[in-house]
Amino acid sequence: MRLKNASLTTCDLEHPHYKLFAKSIEFPIGEEKRKMLIEGASLYLGNWKVFSLPPFKVSLNQKEREKESAFALPRIELNRSTGFALTESITFNFRNSSGRLKIGYSTKKKFLGRFSLPISPSFNLIFSRYEEVKGKTISPLFISEEPNITWQKGNSSISFGRFFEEPTKQESKRLKFAISRPLLTAKMGGTLSLQISGRGSYSLYEGRESYRALGGEIQLKDNRASSQTNIAIGYLATGGSTPFVFDTEELTSYARLDWRKEGRDLIWELSGIWDLKNAKLYDAIVTLYKKVHCLAPGISWQKRGGIFSFQMKILGFEM
Repeated sequence: MRLKNASLTTCDLEHPHYKLFAKSIEFPIGEEKRKMLIEGASLYLGNWKVFSLPPFKVSLNQKEREKESAFALPRIELNRSTGFALTESITFNFRNSSGRLKIGYSTKKKFLGRFSLPISPSFNLIFSRYEEVKGKTISPLFISEEPNITWQKGNSSISFGRFFEEPTKQESKRLKFAISRPLLTAKMGGTLSLQISGRGSYSLYEGRESYRALGGEIQLKDNRASSQTNIAIGYLATGGSTPFVFDTEELTSYARLDWRKEGRDLIWELSGIWDLKNAKLYDAIVTLYKKVHCLAPGISWQKRGGIFSFQMKILGFEM
């Protein structure tokens, strides 16, 4: 079925706070019966047109929509390395696959972003400029990919590319093999579930350096209607050396907490990771959203880098 010149919104007002206007909305698409194809779309806040979008697919399932983030409202950040930064992320449809574009501007780094183009369902060509890597010993950390080709099938991936890292000024070609796999998933009763997973990676660099990591994680999840709690404990054995900070597994043993609580007027989100080896808090992110009818403006603070960011959730659509 196809709708033309249609609008989508979860706002129940006669003049909605936001709407997604599209020249064409088609669903289902072949075998992808859980996704809509949206073409000629523009996002409006009130009567103000925020931006237009290339063709993209979006899931009919809210949890999948939130995970995929088909597109997000512009994000504002403030930290000592970039100054003020404004970024926007967009998913687009290309050769029946989904590509990703992130573009932004900062007062200190100027233009920045990341472009992921699907060559095939398994291959992606990636370029980036000043893509920020958060939560490292040196934070914020920026990498540029010139370019990076990635093959991914299921839980396995192979990538090859040239990277430049700032502020370390390190650059090198890298070939990386990675695998992650759930080993056990079990219901514990009620809203509790248990998952045990393993992962490993091996990287080769042009200076004959190599780096490897192998380990796993035990995760306990409690998913309720108004709150979600994930507690995990992990261990990694590492060896070799890498020229990059972003490519280093800085925590060999850790505990992680991800918590989200939705109330009548507020949404709280908390993520924290504890360094078990050195017995100290490694990093934390605290976010608070205020519900304003169908929209929820929020402010976030991250311990590493002292980063403040401002963002907006669209309630019900969760983009």
